[in-house]
Amino acid sequence: MNESDLSRHFSDLRDVAKRLNEQSDSITKLIEQFQETLRELNLGLEAWIPLQSEESVFTPPFGPKQPISVTIETSLGYARGDDGWGLYVKRIAYRSNAAPGLLGLASKGEAVKVNKWIKLLDSSRSVRIAGLDAFPTLLDALKTSAESAVQTIENAKKFRD
Repeated sequence: MNESDLSRHFSDLRDVAKRLNEQSDSITKLIEQFQETLRELNLGLEAWIPLQSEESVFTPPFGPKQPISVTIETSLGYARGDDGWGLYVKRIAYRSNAAPGLLGLASKGEAVKVNKWIKLLDSSRSVRIAGLDAFPTLLDALKTSAESAVQTIENAKKFRD
């Protein structure tokens, strides 16, 4: 690759980076609007949906210092955190288990590390973008949770009568 090719690649990347940064400003506004609309509904129920899953290696801080294979699951949720109800991201590392009969495919095993929740607005750009894409799924999960809560309350009232 000569210097001219490299310069052209940087120029192309600079153009895309500029467009990405311009669009990223709107991500924050979209997340804030979505979160505020959820707060106004006053559901008081939480729901979590998976965003991303990746394989990794984790060395536990205590016990044997032997690395273990883990699956790190990143989830998006609407939940009550330290600052009240909002959109949060959590990451949990699960010990990878081979599921018998599934040709060695990993299944979710024991949680070996749970990271503190962070606000969606404070997460990385890639996670915020994935969060935007997952909003319809989160709304479906919240609706299912609310319907279940209503049904449970109605059943309890019938039992009382």
